[in-house]
Order: sequence, then C-alpha cells, then structure tokens
Amino acid sequence: MSRDIAAMAFIEQQVLGLAAHDGSLENSARRVESQYGLPPGSLGTGLIWQTRSLSLLYTLVLFPKEYWELDQGDPIFREIDQRWSVNTVRVITPDKKFGNTVFGFVHRLRNALAHARIAFSGDDIEIWDTWKGREAYRARISREEAERFLAIVGSTLANLRNRVVH
Repeated sequence: MSRDIAAMAFIEQQVLGLAAHDGSLENSARRVESQYGLPPGSLGTGLIWQTRSLSLLYTLVLFPKEYWELDQGDPIFREIDQRWSVNTVRVITPDKKFGNTVFGFVHRLRNALAHARIAFSGDDIEIWDTWKGREAYRARISREEAERFLAIVGSTLANLRNRVVH
C-alpha cells in the first residue's frame, strides 16, 4: 500500500473534483451543514480547497520525498521542470542554497509541510522554511497555480510508485 498511497490520493482527488463539479457532493454537504448547525450553503460543493490542498501536498510531496529518498540529482526534478515552471511561485525570501529551482521549491515545500510552516491567505498559500533559527525561504503560490502544481507535479510524483525502492 505504501507504494500506492500518493497515486491513490491523486486519483481520489480527481474523483472528488468530478463529483463536486457535477453536484454529486452537494446533498452530503447540505446534510453535514444541518447536522453541525452550519449556515446553509456554507460548505459549498463539499470540498474545502485548503484541506484538500494540504492533504494532497502531504501525500504527493512529503511522503514520496521521504519514501524514495529523492536527492537533488534525481531525474524526477528534470521531468517536473519540463512540465511545470517554478517561476509561477512568488518568492518573498529567495533560497540562497538551492536558488529558484524545482528541486529547491519541492525541498522547501516539503520542509514547510513537515514543520507546519504553511498558511492559507485568501486564495494564496504561503510557505516558509528556516535554517538555524533564520528564515531561509518564503514564497506564495496562488490557489490556481497550486491546483496546477498538484495536477502536474502531483501526477508525476504519484507515479514514483512504479520505481523500485532500495
């Protein structure tokens, strides 16, 4: 199961996304609102993008990085770089160690997730990483770009399950 968890999380999101889009989740969302005394319509389609994003980032970035022990020279980062541009991330504190690279972003994102250094602000996700008590990296990514990242990078990372683990 460990080899499939990232891929299954990605596939589950695709199923939920389609169900939310065609309205299949709305009856359940209304029932949960009623059950917990929430204002009618407050759960929208039933998917909460912040919790789905956090869950997917964890299972598609943190888990595979730890499981496959990906290092900077791994070909997966060249593959990601061909499909997704790190330039879509708004860097606030530049990464002096890794620069503006896909590996650097994924590495810093992984650290931010592992140490709960992530915040949702409107339609943006802000992440930050520290080194020896100082901020080493801070960036913001829009919801739209985070969803694109999850679709492109998530599917690439999820397919690592096809690799042989040492």
